[in-house]
Amino acid sequence: MYFATGIMGGIIVALAYPMKRWFLGAFAVGTLAATPAYVVAGLMLRDKSDPASLPWVLGAVLALFVGGGVGTQIWSEEHGGASRETMIALWIVVLVTQPIGWYLGLRWPGEGLAAIGLGLVFLPLWVASLATITRHRLVT
Repeated sequence: MYFATGIMGGIIVALAYPMKRWFLGAFAVGTLAATPAYVVAGLMLRDKSDPASLPWVLGAVLALFVGGGVGTQIWSEEHGGASRETMIALWIVVLVTQPIGWYLGLRWPGEGLAAIGLGLVFLPLWVASLATITRHRLVT
C-alpha cells in the first residue's frame, strides 16, 4: 500500500507542482499528495457495515488536515511565512465563512448541508491558523 500510494501521490504532486508557488496552492498540493494514502488505508480498513462513502470522506478530511498542513509548513519555511496581505485575506475568509457554516450545521444537523457547514467552519480556520502559526514562528 505504501509504495502504490506513494507513487500515486508523487505523480499527483508532479502534475500539481506549479501550484506550489502560492500559500493556498501549497495547501492544495499537500492535500492532493496525501489523499491516495488516506483513502486507500480507509478502503482497506473499512468494515462491511460502514457506509461506502466513509473511507472517501475520512480520507479527504485527513488529507486536508495532514497533507494541507505539511504543504503549508514546507511553503512557509521556503518563503519566510505568509505575507501580511495573505494573512488578512485568510482571516477575512474565516470571518465570512464562520456564520454561514454554523448556520448550515445548526439548521440541518445530520444532513449533507451540515457537513458543508462543518467544512466552512473548520477548513478556513485551519488554513488561517497554519499561516498564523508558521508566520509567528518564523518571525520570532
